Amino acid sequence: MAEQTTPLASTIRSFDSARGEEMDGVWAFGVSWSLMMRDVDPSLVDEGLREALDIVRSTQESPEVLFGTATEHADALYEQWRSEGRLVLRGDVTTWREGVAMGLGLGLATGVAYALLLLLRDDAGTVTVLRGLGVALAVGLGGALLHTAWSRRHLRRPPRPGETADLRWSLELAEILRTRCSMSGARVRDVLAEADAHARDAGRSLEDEFGTPQEYAARFAPDLVRRSRWRFAGFVAMALLTGAFFVDGPTWSTGLITAIWTWWAVRERRHGVAQARRRR
Repeated sequence: MAEQTTPLASTIRSFDSARGEEMDGVWAFGVSWSLMMRDVDPSLVDEGLREALDIVRSTQESPEVLFGTATEHADALYEQWRSEGRLVLRGDVTTWREGVAMGLGLGLATGVAYALLLLLRDDAGTVTVLRGLGVALAVGLGGALLHTAWSRRHLRRPPRPGETADLRWSLELAEILRTRCSMSGARVRDVLAEADAHARDAGRSLEDEFGTPQEYAARFAPDLVRRSRWRFAGFVAMALLTGAFFVDGPTWSTGLITAIWTWWAVRERRHGVAQARRRR
């Protein structure tokens, strides 16, 4: 039976064969990951990557040389689609059942990899393996459930007693702008005030005037500098947390994990500086 795949996954794989360089596929995955984390519709992500793929094939140049890093190209595509009015945000969500299944699968795969590592190191005691498998399942399930909750955060909920349609619309928009667009509280209040004033002048409800909160939020570019600062702080915190285990004695695994978090922090810091310079 033919392997089931999506158009986006097929496009990402096509980058591997465009020049015979596997790192091109890694770059394409990075672009898609960055855009999908901003809730961009997969079909639009696929369209943007196919345009880049055609150029890579015709020029035989590295996509990073042509378009910059994966994050930079994702930023450029997001801004282009937003300014052209073509930005489409994903409407689907992950069910809780899918989240549990995904978490158990990820946890089991991680636990098996951990057990194999212990076998290679000749340190595969039963208690150690079971403890590692339990931790892997807990982390995988917890991460998947957090992802599921994140994908469902913009589901339209039933109105609460005494809540007007305009108030509900404003609350949903404020939550989207804070999470998806990384806007500050002051900026969110300004956007809400402008929308409310415009709707009152037109004599219409906010939804009649602007569409759904998701549709209206798509008009605004995310505050990439502010988002980068939060990510940088998170990576630094994780590096410090894992580095604290050196108190009990340095190990190769602790050093590797700390180095990975540190690398992500440095990378995010450089990205934030570049975004700040671009905004000036």
